[in-house]
Amino acid sequence: MLKKRKILVALRLAYSSNRAFLTGIARYRKRMPAWEVTVAENFTDFTAAALRETLDAGYEGILTVRPHTREAERLLTECPIPIAVLGTTGDDLAARTKPVVYVRSMDEEIGATTARYFASLGAFRSFAFVGLFSRTSWSKARRIGFRKELRKLGRRATAISSPFPDGSADDLKFLEKALLRLPKPAAVMAAYDNRALNVLSVCSHPELAVPNKVSVIGVDNDSVLCDFSSPTLTSISTDQDSKGEIAAEELEKLIRTRSRRVRTIIMKNVSVVRRESTAPIAPAAHLIERALRFIADNACSGIRARDVIAHLGVSPALVHRRFRENGQTSLAGEINRVRLEAVKRHLRETRLPIAIITERCGLPSPQYAKRLFKQTFRLTMREFRTAEKRSGR
Repeated sequence: MLKKRKILVALRLAYSSNRAFLTGIARYRKRMPAWEVTVAENFTDFTAAALRETLDAGYEGILTVRPHTREAERLLTECPIPIAVLGTTGDDLAARTKPVVYVRSMDEEIGATTARYFASLGAFRSFAFVGLFSRTSWSKARRIGFRKELRKLGRRATAISSPFPDGSADDLKFLEKALLRLPKPAAVMAAYDNRALNVLSVCSHPELAVPNKVSVIGVDNDSVLCDFSSPTLTSISTDQDSKGEIAAEELEKLIRTRSRRVRTIIMKNVSVVRRESTAPIAPAAHLIERALRFIADNACSGIRARDVIAHLGVSPALVHRRFRENGQTSLAGEINRVRLEAVKRHLRETRLPIAIITERCGLPSPQYAKRLFKQTFRLTMREFRTAEKRSGR
């Protein structure tokens, strides 16, 4: 009989990024039938008694996020069982010597990607970063990356730091005044999506019309917030579900090997998800949109990067430069991404042999397709199909 391994997942599920973490953890759980997972709200209510109950109940590992109270910080620092912490630098638990893995984004690269994307859109007269009242380390790192990259491009960015709690009436008045002072058109990065919604909420003023006067980008790509805001919100995707999956995988390694390591894994996969709040105001963005649309329509027909370039009617150097500036993958990478999504759809919805699926999806050979699929999703095609079948999708 398979020995069960009890794992506590403690996240603040009100946040979209944490729900995405949970999606990745669930994906790993499908591959790890021994895991018996309990999901709890994170640590605003975490107490010494709650931790003792967890340990007394025989839990072998904890997956969580940055502690939000001093007591939670102390408890996690002293906790004897392995833990995986998502989305933090680890500074909050610097004194911990027990086994731990930190999995987070490269926050400076998020800021730099946003700066490059704004630069690709055209001639803004000003740039600004809107931070948080709480002055978190990740918000600071995003601001630094944004301003540093803009300096490389010969531009400067204003830091807008409100002295009032995020979203309060005083805060919104402060934001409106600060944004009105910016020369227009202005490009504004917010620390994350909820903060970007605060920015959008004060842009009803005629001088702050989005996107003609002000372009706005958030971070986390919370589809519920981004797609239902008005206008819809462009956001930076940081592949949070992959972080959750990798954190779960690394926690299992800590438990299985009885390692006492303290390790940090920094994820660099960052991309721009374009919506109305940064509607193209220059040909550069239009070029990217045309390329992505052509790839979406034709990737499974066996096209190559040169076919996309021929369709666009511009030089290869210009297309590749625009993709880099826009924070996108290469043309070939985008073509493969669309093909692999089609492969997943066929594996999920049909019983076709893998050789036929790869042919239909425009991949050059089954061997190449299998290698690319495993490299991208950390599962073989057969394992993916089996997992989807078990989940009843």
